[in-house]
Amino acid sequence: MTSSIYTMHLLNISIKLNPFLMRLTKGESSLDWFSALTRHWLYLWMGICLLIGAANSPLFLVMLAASSFSGLPLSVLVIVVPLALLVFTGTQLTLRETQSEGFALLRLTNISRDTIFWNLIIGTVYRTRRWLTWIIGGCPLFIYLICSWSMFEQFDFDKRCYVSPLGNSYCYPYVATAPAGTILGQAFWCLSITMSIVGLGVIATLCSIGLTMKSKNVMLVAFGVLTPTIPLAAVVLLVAPEGFFFIGSESWSVSWAWLLCTGMIMAVLPFVASLGAQRLLRYLAFD
Repeated sequence: MTSSIYTMHLLNISIKLNPFLMRLTKGESSLDWFSALTRHWLYLWMGICLLIGAANSPLFLVMLAASSFSGLPLSVLVIVVPLALLVFTGTQLTLRETQSEGFALLRLTNISRDTIFWNLIIGTVYRTRRWLTWIIGGCPLFIYLICSWSMFEQFDFDKRCYVSPLGNSYCYPYVATAPAGTILGQAFWCLSITMSIVGLGVIATLCSIGLTMKSKNVMLVAFGVLTPTIPLAAVVLLVAPEGFFFIGSESWSVSWAWLLCTGMIMAVLPFVASLGAQRLLRYLAFD
């Protein structure tokens, strides 16, 4: 705890000595806004987990039925559209800053290329922080609606087996309420899919900033980044119901490690890819 506070203190000092970053964050002299962003996201996510825990109540099923015509497409749009907004925000901010007179002078100072690159990323996050809080925090609920929709349209009180969107069949034992392990599994799966979507957003932001610094063509870069990003997000959302169907099924008690490994891979893989991508993008941006 003391180490993290000391690290945050050093970061705040570096921000005060970096007028470029202060301009990108509209005069913010510390990272308190980022701490508030992560704190609000965590609180909201925990609240969504409580809703997921109550998902088997009759009231929730009625709400799910009421949203049957709009819940699925709205949930998909709420996840996909912010990716596009994040890309366009990053490209526009980068183009405006790199074409300013101050940026040419900035290259002559002792501020490194890496610092400039990451400052643009922080500036993009700062400009999108308000809706990022609600989108990331509420993402588990949207994912839950997407996952449960496939089961709900087949729902029958006398039915024990359901078919997932990928064509796999899952059968369930007759139980009145979901056990605690099932609820925790749903929360873990929603968190894994959320982190996977956030990881795609990180990669999209890195690419939009790095490629804009290289080509200076906002529309070309934006569509070039979104062309693979949106299909990848669609694949994640298509795979998401598979884990949801698996949780609580007859195979759940003996094969829960499959969900654990798959969820961890889906959550970590985009961030691992972003580590390699940022090195290449920083090289291209200043080449």
